[in-house]
Amino acid sequence: MLDDLGCRGDESDLGSCNHRGWSTHNCAHTEDASVTCNGKIRLVDGADPFEGRVELYQNNGWGTICNLGWDMKDATVVCRLMGYPSANSTTAPPVFGEGNGSVVVKDVACLGTEDDITDCPQTFNDTCNGMGTDPDVGAAGVRCTRPIRLVGGSSEMEGHVEIYDNGRYGPICDVDWDLNDARVVCNQLGNLAPLQAVTGSRYGEYASLPKISGVNCGGSETTLEQCGHSGWDIIPDTCTGATLAGVVCTPAVRLVGGSNQLEGRAEVYVNNQWGSICADNWDSKDAKVFCNQLGGYPVNLETCCYSYQQASLSVFMADVQCSGNETYMMDCVHSTDHSCSQQSVVGVRCQSTVRLTGGNNPLMGNVEVLHNGEWGSVCDDNWDINDARVVCRQLGNYEAVTSSCCSHYSSAQGDIILDDVGCSGSESTIEDCYHSSWGSHNCGPSEAAGVSCRKIRLVADDSTTLPKGRVEMVYNGQWGRICSDGWGQEESDVLCRQLYNSTSEPHQGDFGRGVGPIFLTQIQCVGDETDLFSCPNTIHGDYQCNGPDAFVVCRGGLRLADGRTALEGRVEIFQDGQWGTICDDNWDINDAKVVCRQLGNYEVLTSKCCAAYGHGSGPILLDGVGCIGTEEILEDCPHEGWGTHNCQHYEDASVACTDLRLTYGNGTVATNKLKGRVEVWKDTQWKAICYDNFDIDDAAVICRQLFNTDALSFDRIEPSPDVDIGVTNLGCTGNETLLITCPYLTYIEQPTGCASGAAASIVCKDIRLTGGSVPSEGAVEILENGEWGFICGDTWGDAEGKVACRQLGFCPPKKVKRGWDNKPQNSRREMHWYGMNCTGDESRLRECQYSAGAYPCNGFNFEGAVICASGCDAPPKLRHGNYSVVQDVYTPGEQIVFKCDKGYELIGEKSNTCGSDCQWRSAFPECQRNIIPSSKPTDGKVDGGTDGKKKDKSTSPGGRGAGGGAGGVLFVVGMIIGIIVVITVGLIIWLLRVRRRNTLETRNYTDWYPQCAMITLETRNYTDWYPRCAMITVETRKYTDWYPQCAMTTVETRKYTDQYPQCAMISLETRNYTDWYPQCAMITLETRNYTDWYPRCAMITVETRKYTNWYPRCAMTTVETRKYTDWYPWCAMTTVETGKYTDWYPRCAMTTVETRKYTDSTLGVL
Repeated sequence: MLDDLGCRGDESDLGSCNHRGWSTHNCAHTEDASVTCNGKIRLVDGADPFEGRVELYQNNGWGTICNLGWDMKDATVVCRLMGYPSANSTTAPPVFGEGNGSVVVKDVACLGTEDDITDCPQTFNDTCNGMGTDPDVGAAGVRCTRPIRLVGGSSEMEGHVEIYDNGRYGPICDVDWDLNDARVVCNQLGNLAPLQAVTGSRYGEYASLPKISGVNCGGSETTLEQCGHSGWDIIPDTCTGATLAGVVCTPAVRLVGGSNQLEGRAEVYVNNQWGSICADNWDSKDAKVFCNQLGGYPVNLETCCYSYQQASLSVFMADVQCSGNETYMMDCVHSTDHSCSQQSVVGVRCQSTVRLTGGNNPLMGNVEVLHNGEWGSVCDDNWDINDARVVCRQLGNYEAVTSSCCSHYSSAQGDIILDDVGCSGSESTIEDCYHSSWGSHNCGPSEAAGVSCRKIRLVADDSTTLPKGRVEMVYNGQWGRICSDGWGQEESDVLCRQLYNSTSEPHQGDFGRGVGPIFLTQIQCVGDETDLFSCPNTIHGDYQCNGPDAFVVCRGGLRLADGRTALEGRVEIFQDGQWGTICDDNWDINDAKVVCRQLGNYEVLTSKCCAAYGHGSGPILLDGVGCIGTEEILEDCPHEGWGTHNCQHYEDASVACTDLRLTYGNGTVATNKLKGRVEVWKDTQWKAICYDNFDIDDAAVICRQLFNTDALSFDRIEPSPDVDIGVTNLGCTGNETLLITCPYLTYIEQPTGCASGAAASIVCKDIRLTGGSVPSEGAVEILENGEWGFICGDTWGDAEGKVACRQLGFCPPKKVKRGWDNKPQNSRREMHWYGMNCTGDESRLRECQYSAGAYPCNGFNFEGAVICASGCDAPPKLRHGNYSVVQDVYTPGEQIVFKCDKGYELIGEKSNTCGSDCQWRSAFPECQRNIIPSSKPTDGKVDGGTDGKKKDKSTSPGGRGAGGGAGGVLFVVGMIIGIIVVITVGLIIWLLRVRRRNTLETRNYTDWYPQCAMITLETRNYTDWYPRCAMITVETRKYTDWYPQCAMTTVETRKYTDQYPQCAMISLETRNYTDWYPQCAMITLETRNYTDWYPRCAMITVETRKYTNWYPRCAMTTVETRKYTDWYPWCAMTTVETGKYTDWYPRCAMTTVETRKYTDSTLGVL
């Protein structure tokens, strides 16, 4: 109902507060606001909400507290209960009136530590002796600490100081503002230590005047109100909305001397000084409180605690005994004895709950968060620069540069445990930001959030919006200064290039001195370095700086956003304190050349229009840019003027630069030709790569970085006369995305480090398959001018698929398709070619005839696709045997060996080899049962006789010889007759069953789905029908190859392109049902009614609706009154009297019930 509510606090109801408007919001119920009401205590009749007469709610009414015995301890409990940090004073005599209610409590005696006034000793009484007669006796009142807050800073511990007065917050003038004032402010804000007292307009300017001026604290006060000042609203003329007091605070604990901001010697801030903690009795519970106060960090119980030799600092805490639940170290039981028996002080190692992975350096990468002892990724939903600011600060108080989405640095590793993160930018940790429940998300591995941070920044006290100011750097979580001793134009140029990809203005003037330690001095840059910290310098120490702090004034800025690498993306330019985009009107390769040169003298791959890397945000700063290509920076190019444009963010300009390039033998650039000598940009020069040890894995990384494709081959080539060999011992694994991440990358100055003296050259593939589940299938993409695009499927067929598979290094295609299920986005505008016409013998698709251009694919948006064979299919199962190396696919050259079971003999080749064409070299063998011969007598007797004498069977009339022969003949004849009888009976039974299933007497057409359905009588039962229109030719096609609607032709004589186009489909092998024209689409009858079908072929059950109610494209009338020739011709057939099934369009066939029986109409045809 309400959003953006802004109450002053004195409104009578929420509807009276400022808000966006009833029912106008951009929230979900995960953002419902809540309150906790006290309900039992209030302050009445004060000028401000933090002061007034104290009233309690008892016995269904409000009453006062007698002020007899009322003191600051009582007032402190009341103020804390009201939400204020402490009490400033009590009111004696009473100044806020006596109130209208009775006295309900007197003799209150709080200790000051209670959570509620009702916990204090007190007397419940309705009398207050002396009230009305003694002017000092009456209702108790309090003045709570006047609230203060910090605004405008990058975190909740820095900003301009605002103090509450007369219903609103206002700033403080910076006259006489110093570190003592900052101490009081930081302490009042929550036991923080002061780091810097800020003056001027570093955090912005105000339209209104400050509330107070001339604040004069001694440093020991507990609240700012207790300090002296000029008086409320008494402001000198020198105070303006730009002369503002501010502070930078830090936790009152710190770690020093460690390798990072989360480990080192533990120190606490007490009485405006830093001191150590004695290691006696220190344990993990103490470390837990310390790390929590430092920044909400957890501790590892095994590595949290160690010790240092006692330093020169005083020991402020000893014998510390924390329970582990305290908020501050000073809340723990401890001794203030400055002696330390073991002469050692505490060292602590806290554990970070956030880290970056996948980046090129420790300050960039995907964000991972530690929760319940497990690391997990963060989803990029709603991820922005405010979230990045919190992460960078949590990592080490770094400056945030960019936020990134879409797994910019790598796919999400492990589980995604945070989603819908919404930081304001001032939170201390990402856990403090709004987010969905831990582990709840709707994201995948491609949606990991990322950040890039930096440890250097520019600071100016005049709230400048230009890229200029004092140079500051962070070390162990603390920002410090860089001395200007030795600082000059070269150092300024390096820093401007590092921060903004720009150059510096002439070096004159200064920005004075900042506050904090000096971390660097005597920096000596040549001027072409890419990082200030790579210049020689004197590092990290307490120095006496003879001059002002180092400073720069940069000439604008340039960066690329949301690209796959740091050298591609949307072009963003810095002007007047903000980053903005550039419109793509007239944007071309010459503009891209200037951008790539300004970014670091890189080579340009391509210029891009139309928000190729996503829509930017913020203002569109330039339009109509017209560079000639030789300008030093983009600002020098002609344009229509800053902020003048007629564009939207879908027209943001982009570029792709590269620190790699391919060159021809004569040295000219051949980057977009996908082959040539490999050269890298290093130390402001192009360097060749030594051929020694160069392999296909190195080539694969280079092709992937340049064109996002695979390598075809590599070779040796003579280096260019103008380019030295500068890279050797290259050892890529082939999985890297950038060459600079390959291991064993070594740069050398002379080619003597390359034994062969030859350079490496490569050939990259200009074709790839996308969207497939395996590398051998998908939509075909080709590379044109550095851009991948699709091939229109308007004429795509078997010959084109054959060439594509050959070029990709696969065997001939299993299927050729028009369209792919997992269609890449924006495929309509990415069609590079159309009208493909190959013979099938070409080695590359570029050798075929085709038309080039961004063709809309005949309005259908079907891209050419293939499923190439990558090996031989598995052999059929060997009955009574097996074969070795059982797998789904066999690569060319693989061999299998066949073996039969015991008692069976192998008939055929014992082994078979998968050929280079992904076909088996020979036929597959069979296993047949062995034939065992009859055994011969072994006892010396002859058959039919005894004692070795043979009996003559043929000469014995009526004997066993003659009788046995006749019996054998009769037995054989009987067996034959029996077999014939069994077969005949079985055939009759089968024919009767078939006739019974299919005659109209046992099943009416009204039981059919009355479009097309029939089955082959020889092979299927009714239960096998696909219950719509399906039929198949028994000889050549299986039901599962159909598209389950109406369309098919006779396999022998008709091509799909001859069909009516309304039900048109492409080759059945290459298209899924979901890719069809949806005019004929239907779903399975088992789960939907006809009324749910796509209505162009819609019909309903015959029993409940007449044919005349059908959607007329498949319309027919009742069988009794209309002939088939009246049908809409999509399901056309001829009249039964004059046409045969072969005359039908074999999609929807059926006959009239009256004149033809099912058995007559099918047996003669199928």
